[in-house]
Amino acid sequence: MKLFYFAVLSMISVVIFSGCNSIPPGEAPKGNITNPEVTKDNLSWKAATNYMTTAFTSFCLQEYPGGCEFQPDFQSDDSTMNLWPLKVLSQTQNSIPIKAVNKADVNYYLISRIYHKPVLTWEMRFVRIKDNQPLWSESVSINQDK
Repeated sequence: MKLFYFAVLSMISVVIFSGCNSIPPGEAPKGNITNPEVTKDNLSWKAATNYMTTAFTSFCLQEYPGGCEFQPDFQSDDSTMNLWPLKVLSQTQNSIPIKAVNKADVNYYLISRIYHKPVLTWEMRFVRIKDNQPLWSESVSINQDK
């Protein structure tokens, strides 16, 4: 038993006396070290998809942790671009049991619009059908060259 206490005391001593100095000497930098702002302009498709997925998943986790059913409504200038909101759905479904359905008795729409204003813009909204109330909405601009 004495050997056990000696071993524990030795390990604690080693940890205490061999700790590193995690704060370097000198003055701390002024202001932010990194930019805390999340930009929603001029994103690549991958960055835009990650942003939309994070935003939609966060909304669903807070409002519908048990999941929900909704009717998707995806439109774009080019129908091949509708794969991006499908990726958002697929990635969100890894965390939340949400389900896209096509039936009359659903309470919500998930709307995605991808269009060229002056710039390529992607908007997504989660809307309550009975009063057409948007419950969640995000918009990003896409740089197709990225």
